[in-house]
Amino acid sequence: MARVERRESKMREYGFLTTDYRWSEDTIATRRGYVISLAKALVASHDIVVPGMHALTDYHILQAAAAALYEANGGRKDTGYLVSVLKAMKKIAVGYAAKSEQEVEDIRSLIRFYETGRRGIAPKNKKKLREFTEARIQSTIDLSGTVMTGINTEIDRRRKAVRKKTGVLPDRLDVIDVELARDIAAVLAHDILLTRAPRSSNVIEAHLDWIAYQDGKAVLTIPAPEVKGRKAGDPDYVVHLGDRASRLMENYINKIRPILLHSEDAENPYLFPRQEGGKFKINAPYRAILKRVTRLLHQHVGVQINPHLYRHLIGWIWLKASMDNLPRVQRLLGHKSLKTTVEYYAELDETLVMDGWQTYLETKAKTGA
Repeated sequence: MARVERRESKMREYGFLTTDYRWSEDTIATRRGYVISLAKALVASHDIVVPGMHALTDYHILQAAAAALYEANGGRKDTGYLVSVLKAMKKIAVGYAAKSEQEVEDIRSLIRFYETGRRGIAPKNKKKLREFTEARIQSTIDLSGTVMTGINTEIDRRRKAVRKKTGVLPDRLDVIDVELARDIAAVLAHDILLTRAPRSSNVIEAHLDWIAYQDGKAVLTIPAPEVKGRKAGDPDYVVHLGDRASRLMENYINKIRPILLHSEDAENPYLFPRQEGGKFKINAPYRAILKRVTRLLHQHVGVQINPHLYRHLIGWIWLKASMDNLPRVQRLLGHKSLKTTVEYYAELDETLVMDGWQTYLETKAKTGA
């Protein structure tokens, strides 16, 4: 018996189903369909292709896939199908991927979130947002400048290396390859997100002809029908970039974007076009752009998030400054009603409310009012 137990333990370690976990053909077919649904939603939303079931049952990837599937289904209040998908993934996590109990509990928390029909930010993601201390928030705000300083340093290094080898100092653009250009594109995407936090799809699929300039500053106007919850006739979603970001936008469009364009894709309509590679398609956006943004965020700020959470991060940053900003966050994120904003952020961290109240009490005590 002990020998059998050791054998089954070793089988589970290598991803095999053991006697107690074997599934019928019908069950396998159903769960295969669930896996395909999640994988397709993840590719469509973030251009993330998971290599296998171990990766797909990772909480962060599964959360992003669940959010993408939820969005793809129109964000319906009836989340029965999504809950069924997640329950199946929990069983796969246990019976196939041999995830730890803590990892399985994380998936259970995701199931409970959608099972109760709640709106807002999942508990695991609220915990992730709380990792953004004041220092990390400052680093997030400074991210574009930090990354561009590193990029400029690398450009200078490459130019000097060429001069040492050839005796000729090349133009700055001549030493920028596709990888460096992608990082510059990611910096611009970060600036767009930080300015008004449009949804991931609206950044990924932003069109060149959505960009205009007013008084020397870049304006990204996302047409209302492209924005979740809006239709033709509703206000467009307008992102007014600041001075530095506007200069970067102009420089990117005129000098950097051509580096990213495939030789057969000169008419690509997207601000962030898909580049050369095995998955090249004509007139396609660079869907991994936000994955690159969050990778830079992790590298320089120290917190790893999925692209879907980026929008919530912007609201969180402003609310940490003051809960009085709740109506402003509503306008910033384009929520039609304050109720929606409250559902997402009011319970994010009660210390925000308590700190505000304590400050009010101290102010009153000092003034004697």
